[in-house]
Amino acid sequence: MTRPPTPAGAPTAAPTATSPSPPGAPGSPVGLSPRRRPRPHLRPRSRRRRDGGQAAVEFAGWVGILILAALAAVQLGIVAYAVQQAGTASRAAARVASQGGDGSSAGRAAMSGWLADGASVSAPAGAEEVTASVTVPIPAVLPLLSFDPVTRTTTMPVTSSEGGTP
Repeated sequence: MTRPPTPAGAPTAAPTATSPSPPGAPGSPVGLSPRRRPRPHLRPRSRRRRDGGQAAVEFAGWVGILILAALAAVQLGIVAYAVQQAGTASRAAARVASQGGDGSSAGRAAMSGWLADGASVSAPAGAEEVTASVTVPIPAVLPLLSFDPVTRTTTMPVTSSEGGTP
């Protein structure tokens, strides 16, 4: 049902029971209480405030796991580096020993100092070929881990110092 338009300047009718006005507004029925908003001091505590301790415990747990994963990655790098250094030392020792030099000291000189200290290098000269063997212990980042030492062997033919065979 539509109302007829009111002439300009004519007073408008007060809201009736069929057109509701918000409770507590002027002209609203007296028996209804206005809608109340919760007061800030009566609101439930925020979720963030109650979960602060849980976040700290989760953070500590994840930090421990991340540190362990980082140490495992460092240990993997040390293992790969020790294998590479053992291969380099065995090639250097075999090359120098095949030309009549001191293969053992050449093998140690080809390695990093911190790995060469515990390494064993052998390059006995043979009649036709030299086989150099290098064993390098793998240092452990965590004391709980232990690894077998790495051994690399290289064989080269014996040559004269001019580059030909004897």
